[in-house]
Amino acid sequence: MILEKMINNYHLLIQFKEKLSDKGHNFRKLSTINSQIELLEKLIKIESFNVLDELLRKTNYRLLVNIEKGHENLINIYKFPDQWFLQKIDNNREEWLNKESLIFSTERETLVFTKNKQGHRYINNKWQ
Repeated sequence: MILEKMINNYHLLIQFKEKLSDKGHNFRKLSTINSQIELLEKLIKIESFNVLDELLRKTNYRLLVNIEKGHENLINIYKFPDQWFLQKIDNNREEWLNKESLIFSTERETLVFTKNKQGHRYINNKWQ
């Protein structure tokens, strides 16, 4: 999955930048890595939208507006959808504090993918 590779490369670049700055490398080398990190952040955001949009095709919730929190959980949701539940955030506000949640906005409402045992399950290739 492309998103997974991009996130792994992003984390590698962050670690590489930290090691270089610890060793005292100059601003020019660090600015080159910073520009690569910024570009990867933009690409990760775009690809996250694409992956979430693909997941939402199996629901009645479409017209994705924004990913609010937890885009790093998107890979796990895509690979193992039967472990996740889809619900409206109105029913479960404490999900803002949960690290294992993905909160996103559609044109009409804000929804969450969570591992709590509430909401729509993934059955027969659909969120029901």
